[in-house]
Amino acid sequence: MLELSGKYALAKVFTDDIEEEAISQIINLLNQPFAKDSNPRFMPDVHAGKGCTIGTTMKISECTCPNLVGVDIGCGMLVIELDERIDDFRRFDEIIHEYVPAGMNIHDKARAKYPIDTLHCYAKLRNPDYLIRSIGSLGGGNHFIEIDQSTDGRHWLIIHTGSRNLGKQVCEIYMDIAAENMEYGNRAMNAACDELIRKLKAEGRSKEISTELAKIKEEYRKKNAAVSKDLATVSGNDLENYLHDMRICQEYAMLNRETIADIILSRYFGKKLSKFTHWHCIHNYIDVDQRILRKGSISAQKDEMVIIPLNMRDGCIIGKGKGNPDWNFSGPHGAGRKMSRAAAKQNLNVESFEKSMEGIYSTTVNASTLDEAPAAYKNADEIIDNVSESIEIIEVIRPVYNFKASE
Repeated sequence: MLELSGKYALAKVFTDDIEEEAISQIINLLNQPFAKDSNPRFMPDVHAGKGCTIGTTMKISECTCPNLVGVDIGCGMLVIELDERIDDFRRFDEIIHEYVPAGMNIHDKARAKYPIDTLHCYAKLRNPDYLIRSIGSLGGGNHFIEIDQSTDGRHWLIIHTGSRNLGKQVCEIYMDIAAENMEYGNRAMNAACDELIRKLKAEGRSKEISTELAKIKEEYRKKNAAVSKDLATVSGNDLENYLHDMRICQEYAMLNRETIADIILSRYFGKKLSKFTHWHCIHNYIDVDQRILRKGSISAQKDEMVIIPLNMRDGCIIGKGKGNPDWNFSGPHGAGRKMSRAAAKQNLNVESFEKSMEGIYSTTVNASTLDEAPAAYKNADEIIDNVSESIEIIEVIRPVYNFKASE
């Protein structure tokens, strides 16, 4: 474990395996005013992300940074305990290729309905019809569909995806609001300006208004000069609107995973998802009740079921939360990358990738998914060793089938 300190907070990092860029991002976060009293904790899978680290947990109070949750709001795993084994992987794979759009693809017609018009930011969304037709699509990157096998021979269907382009748009809308607040002033500065104008007018000094306002604004900009645009925040009504819209994105993401499951299960088994035991494990969101932000991190409340994917070869940890307050009642959402996507493409090769996946049925192990090779991720044993304070491991289920978006 490492301890890192910044201007406003002291953080615990529950691993020693962390790159310099991630350390820099953490210290930058700790130097932000909103980090004060936030109990920042970083999970064992922590690694550098776009503007902030994946594997972040912290408490929020009067403001938050939308970029910390990120663009894939509500991304997570749907875990389905199958009551029958998959005995024909070729047919199973054909169903997914034919009926579950992946990568940039979406459905031609809507497969499900969701009231996205209840978003506070709905008027700013681009192409709502596209967003509705995206429900039931996988996306790309580290999103996957997998069949894992437990030690007793049972099969589990695991679906990992999120809120697709909806989450991206919502994040960007609120980051624009946050950046605007940072650049042009928050409510406190505006109130100070209003008070100054009132005072100068009452004193008959209206000609000085322009000069004095410029001084206040310059003072504010100097005070906030150290704040990165990547870490700009929303507060007040903007915060409440963001939390409301974030929750809608979470529900949309859950529906997306469930729609994919319905498509696959109904075509392979002739049964809907509702006939199977299943649960979600979410890793990009804010727990509004407890005011805990989790970016690339999962809830691990006492006895709460959790799943932690390791990589395409090593499968997933099934466990229960221990409810550890020092970990913000949280756990890692995966093994964590040890190579960026670009570095993986440059340093790994398809031959080794294919060899590492021997014995696992997959038609998507190729050059286009090389950045998702097991070698691009941290050692699975390291994550297993590091989670004991927060998660009780029940077992590690092993992959027998894997699908990712592939060219």
